[in-house]
Amino acid sequence: MRKDPQEEEHKEKLVNVRLFMDQKNIPHELYDRVIRYYEFQYKKNRQNSVSSQIDLPRSLRIEVANANYREIIDKCVPTGRTLAGCKGNFLNSMLLKLHVSFFQPGDQIVKRDDLPRELFFVLSGSVQVIVLSTACCMHVCCDHETFICQSYTCVN
Repeated sequence: MRKDPQEEEHKEKLVNVRLFMDQKNIPHELYDRVIRYYEFQYKKNRQNSVSSQIDLPRSLRIEVANANYREIIDKCVPTGRTLAGCKGNFLNSMLLKLHVSFFQPGDQIVKRDDLPRELFFVLSGSVQVIVLSTACCMHVCCDHETFICQSYTCVN
């Protein structure tokens, strides 16, 4: 029986990660969290590896992106919302740039003093916004399962 190279690479990586954490006496709770993270990433990467290998012309990529994400973008287009007034070509270009990221509980997505370079849409799960001081201002839009981080500004 032929071995799956991706699975073998994953197993080897896990052996190395475990060895490293054993040598550094990483606390058990953190150790488990790191292993769960690698398992989670492996499973998600396996699911996404097929779609990343498909090479389509731009027009078809736009149609596929619209089929996958347009409902989320449309929640942000009405007057007074983040993407209100944006032209269709801009929205289509933005849709092509979207990619799925997975986060685990406890992960920090945006930190104080980070320059805003990304726009996040939460497709499933939840996000907790923590403002540590009055010098930090975060504008958030929430609609059911969609979370849009419009801007993040901290004043020193």
